[in-house]
Amino acid sequence: MPKLREDSKMYLKVSCKKCNKEWYKLKYDIKRWKSGMCLECTSLLGLSKVKVLKGVEHPLYIEPIKCEDCFKQIKVRGKRLLMQKKCAVCYNKSRENKSYCKRCGIKLLHNTTTYCAKCFPETRKGENSTSWKGGVPNCILCCGKLSTYKSKSEKHTGICKKCLKGENSKRWNKELTEKDREPFRTKMPQYYEWRKLVFNRDCYCCQKCGDNKGGNLCSHHIENYSSNKEKRFDVGNGITLCERCHINFHKKYGWKSNTQEQINDYIILQEHLIF
Repeated sequence: MPKLREDSKMYLKVSCKKCNKEWYKLKYDIKRWKSGMCLECTSLLGLSKVKVLKGVEHPLYIEPIKCEDCFKQIKVRGKRLLMQKKCAVCYNKSRENKSYCKRCGIKLLHNTTTYCAKCFPETRKGENSTSWKGGVPNCILCCGKLSTYKSKSEKHTGICKKCLKGENSKRWNKELTEKDREPFRTKMPQYYEWRKLVFNRDCYCCQKCGDNKGGNLCSHHIENYSSNKEKRFDVGNGITLCERCHINFHKKYGWKSNTQEQINDYIILQEHLIF
């Protein structure tokens, strides 16, 4: 049975069942004490969760060792014995930076890095990037790179916009002859000569409303350009109109099968149409 200590009423003298070790314990802890043994005995039997630290694991354990570089004897405490093999002076010397940037040759601050702060982001661009997926694919025909913002035609065919012209285009009509595939009239020098002659004849003035400010005049074909190939560059088949009158004419009579009678009716008999 535990006996009460004479000096204090809070502690009781207790002994271990196995090793007969004696020590003092609080009254309130005796109720929870079920094993009746000390910590060393319970740890050996595996009954307690508390580990008894001994030797190197103990934080106050000190052991002298020799430095690997200068062979100086130093004292190391606790778990540092497993890691530390050098004195403080030799350890700081070993940490001094002796590495340089591989790209620009500047001395680095740490041994762990291989590039400086300026060169590092450039080494992660393009093929060296971690998110590299092969880059922009090449065109099948000309081996040139496709545009970064691919159109639907480039996605399906794998051909760039330059190569999609002509026979590779979806709108290519095989039935047309070379004569039918004439260049657009705005690219023909004959069209600009015909346009100047029409403007000079009409004194650079709209034949409907009389506008002569310039910058807004159009050379209108009296008979259609597409259906009448013989009269395309005939000065008698042209008339000067301003942009507003030109649009109003085609709104009234349409864009196809225009005739001389329609122009006479629009200029002489009909009043000027306003938006």
